[in-house]
Amino acid sequence: METASRLGLELEALEGVLALIESDPKEMGHLYKPLVENALRQDRRTIECVETGEPFLACEFTTPAELLTALGVHWYFHLERVLSSAGVPDPHLEEDLEAIRAMPLPADICTVARMTLYYLEIGVLPRPAAYIPMIHPCDAVTGLHAAYTHHPEWRDVPMLAPDPPYNADDRGIDYYADEIRRSVEFITKHTGKTLDMDRLREVVEETNKGYALWQEYNYLKRSIPLPHGGTLGAGCVSMLLMEGAGRPENTAWLRQVVADAERAVFTQRPFAARLGLFAQQPATARVGQGLLECGRGAGHRLTQVVLADAQVRQAGAQCRLQLVDAGIVPAA
Repeated sequence: METASRLGLELEALEGVLALIESDPKEMGHLYKPLVENALRQDRRTIECVETGEPFLACEFTTPAELLTALGVHWYFHLERVLSSAGVPDPHLEEDLEAIRAMPLPADICTVARMTLYYLEIGVLPRPAAYIPMIHPCDAVTGLHAAYTHHPEWRDVPMLAPDPPYNADDRGIDYYADEIRRSVEFITKHTGKTLDMDRLREVVEETNKGYALWQEYNYLKRSIPLPHGGTLGAGCVSMLLMEGAGRPENTAWLRQVVADAERAVFTQRPFAARLGLFAQQPATARVGQGLLECGRGAGHRLTQVVLADAQVRQAGAQCRLQLVDAGIVPAA
């Protein structure tokens, strides 16, 4: 099964990166480690649901994560495998890119949509009990919805797209509140999970703490030099807006990120000097920075850093040799 195969490879890669961080954490390992552990937890939970038949959902980043946490239902963001912030070399990346180039799709469709369609076609996306898409002003996303509803493996998957209002006035808020209630009924129908309002309040209180920390972190990131690279910022999305949102350990991680950023701003230490690991060698620093942050952004799955020019491609090859030597990826 391609789903299990790809998730298994991803687990191996994540476990390898986690082992490297634990063996040589340097100054920032304590910030990267929770992100990798969170990714591992999500992947293992998805595999568990697939293997046991427990109902789970596929959702968009627009789905209220607090609601799903309070319902106690597992879910995955179906674009996350493509929308990753950084990662380790993916042995399937080149063949996947070649495959999407050959797909009969308009040239103006972005790689995110193309790759997701390809993953749908080859069976990489786990088939959920139900899918909550979004109504989005993007022709490619609309095309994805059409592809799901006509694909042999997904055409019978129940779907509900909450309708967003145009205005954020009282009428619009009341309207969308009704859409959320409709979503809860839909999820309960297809997963058997019921909403505990006390649990929802608890989760929202926790994520509100996280949003306050995230806002503080964004102010700190205005400093020059930057206290951190972009992946830790994307990690905030992973911890607050994705599966598992509202976990106290996610809030604790955000406090650590803010504290580390404050120290970096006050000491004016360059971010690259604090990375360690692959970034120890100048030739691999540009790729190493991306490989080792291991954050999970609006898509937050590990794929491979896109290497845009010859110099970075050479650095990427050297990084790959290090990964091969460490036993994280196969030699061929």
